Amino acid sequence: NKSTRFYPSSHNNQENRNSKMAPDTKKHSFGRRYSTNTWLTADSASSPTRSPKPRVGSTKPRAPVDEGLMAFKLSPVFLKRLNKPITAIQAYVRRFLAIRYFARNKATFQAIRAKRIKDAADAKERRRQEKAAAKLKKKHKKASTAIQKIWRGALARIAMARSKLVIPFQAIARGYIARRRLVIPKLQHKVRQIQLEKEAELLEIKEWKINERDRIYQKAASKRKKWSKSAKESESKVEETAELAHRLRTENKEMRIEGETLREETLALAKQNKELLYSTVQLQNNIKELQKASPKLEADNKKFTEVSKAFEAKLAQ
Repeated sequence: NKSTRFYPSSHNNQENRNSKMAPDTKKHSFGRRYSTNTWLTADSASSPTRSPKPRVGSTKPRAPVDEGLMAFKLSPVFLKRLNKPITAIQAYVRRFLAIRYFARNKATFQAIRAKRIKDAADAKERRRQEKAAAKLKKKHKKASTAIQKIWRGALARIAMARSKLVIPFQAIARGYIARRRLVIPKLQHKVRQIQLEKEAELLEIKEWKINERDRIYQKAASKRKKWSKSAKESESKVEETAELAHRLRTENKEMRIEGETLREETLALAKQNKELLYSTVQLQNNIKELQKASPKLEADNKKFTEVSKAFEAKLAQ
């Protein structure tokens, strides 16, 4: 909406603006924009170099300037439009007063926001405060809209006493600022409550750490006792194992000696067995030879028997 913004332009020249501007009869028609560098002060209002010049051919007398309004540094265009009907000037006045109010109180809003952020204890609380600040900024915007709505009705009802035009708006603004300033103690109280809660949490954590340390110490003592008992058992087992190993080594030595003796005996038996085997082979050979010679011996024996019988027969004769 360009009607709510003011730009310096080529129409800042007082003579050109007054000579080109026609009487405004339309509702909310404001003609040329004015620049902030042409606003008059109480001293410069009477200056011949800064006073607006009448239009050529115009015989209409210019409206008198109210001395009470000069303290507000109003532009000549603004003074001119104060003489117009209420429906034609209310949006202009409302826009002018709202801009002037929020421009003057910008530092206050920034200080409130800076203090709220500074009072935040940690990053989480600071983010919370920034969200609250964003909500507060949104409330500022809503409040300005509400004030403008109030003025839409109020300017249509109040009498156009120019010196008293700002008084209702200032009263509303003072009440608004007072309500905004009440937010700071509430936020401080909230921060204090959060700090107390955190202190209580830290105390609980500290107690828990102490209890946990005691529990760990007790558990360690029981473990040390158990380990000492198991160490004694291990020592007794080691002694038994050493005894058993010594006994096994002794038995192993004896068994090695017995093994050597048995090996010698086995070698002797093997030697005897070899000799017996050789003798057996010889006996088998002798038996075979005897078996071969036995028919001959039987024949010789038979022959000898016959010879004996013949000899005995001869002897018997």
